Amino acid sequence: MVREIVPGVTAMAAPGHTVGHMIFMIQSDNKKVCFVGDLTHHQVLLVERPRLEFAYDTDPKQSAETRVRMLDMLAKDKIPLLAFHFPWPGYGYVSKQGDGFRYHAAPMEIVTIPPKKAEAPKAAEPAKKAEPAKAEPAKKDEKK
Repeated sequence: MVREIVPGVTAMAAPGHTVGHMIFMIQSDNKKVCFVGDLTHHQVLLVERPRLEFAYDTDPKQSAETRVRMLDMLAKDKIPLLAFHFPWPGYGYVSKQGDGFRYHAAPMEIVTIPPKKAEAPKAAEPAKKAEPAKAEPAKKDEKK
């Protein structure tokens, strides 16, 4: 099953880890990234040996088949992936390697964010003369 759930986000069935497991393809301005969820739990073990049956999958055989199919698609189409089970930043690419794949972590770009420049104090506005308070007319007691 492949279904666009909101503009730019497509859910793709990736069963095996759990019955309804999905991965999500996110697209914006002709760029894609795939959030792989629990497709693979380790950037070496289950990427380089994707046919390995993992004890924590609901259906290990189906999970291995799904893993091979999805990693093959990501490698063939050179789509970056985002995996929260991988070491920080969990973002990179996979390429075909022998019977499996290889994960290539994207280089981290350390950026120093300069502090915001302090705004110059605003010039004080000249003081306004206070206007005398206006007396309100006295109210008559009204009986109801």
